[in-house]
Amino acid sequence: MSHNQNKYIEEGVFKSLVDLQYLALAHNKLTTLSDRLFHNLSNLTLLLQKSNITKSQMLKLQNNTLSLINEIVIASLPKLFYLNLEGNYFCCDCANAWFVNWTLSNNDTQVSNAEQFKYNYPPKLRGQKLIEFDIKLCIVDVGFLCFISATALVFLIFLSSFLYHFFKRRVVCAYYILRSFLYDSKYHRKQNTYDFQDFQPVKPIIDNIIDSIYGSRKTICVISRHYLQSEWCSREMMRSVIKKQTKLSWPKPGKDTQVFWKKLRVAIETLRTSEGGLIL
Repeated sequence: MSHNQNKYIEEGVFKSLVDLQYLALAHNKLTTLSDRLFHNLSNLTLLLQKSNITKSQMLKLQNNTLSLINEIVIASLPKLFYLNLEGNYFCCDCANAWFVNWTLSNNDTQVSNAEQFKYNYPPKLRGQKLIEFDIKLCIVDVGFLCFISATALVFLIFLSSFLYHFFKRRVVCAYYILRSFLYDSKYHRKQNTYDFQDFQPVKPIIDNIIDSIYGSRKTICVISRHYLQSEWCSREMMRSVIKKQTKLSWPKPGKDTQVFWKKLRVAIETLRTSEGGLIL
């Protein structure tokens, strides 16, 4: 099956070939193969691609597009003595760190031309040798991470204690101010009427009411019988009546009546153009 430009092989294609001993899959465009693709090939002794059969001694993956080497596949071939991965597109990734370490330390398997394996991805590392990969970059120092975390935690505890000791009063004061502000904000959102607590001292009540109405988005005016019978309401109504003259008096005997008729004509014309009282 070499030189067929295959990109993918289904898992059950070799299921019935139990006596297969030789299989060549080189010079294809395979990117990955299932670990169970050759599960039933117990007689396979020469595999020119990839297999998980323990009897396989040669593994040839040259001229494919493999970027990461599966550690499970290599570990399942304890009798492997020859490995050919030339012409593949290796990726600079920590997933390949084990392969670099295995290539340098393993004396039982010959990796053909391993010193010439080069990166294809990422582009900025293209052309660099795989064997020069720095494995230390992929080693996670758990002890160092624990040290950094513990140090940061201790620092935060000391900082919190310091701030609490020197700024306790300010923090408490700010907390109560914020709490009071939130309460007032919530209270005013639900309040629909105006009480004396919102009025400015010395200023007349009617002016306070007018200013509060103009300063509100919406106003609901509720007039009750108790309000109309109150002394304050009667005085305010009398004050409004006194501020305007809403009647005409017939002149005394001997006085000229032309002024009376002139004022009456003006008042009638004013009623047609406005909602106010008579203008005298």
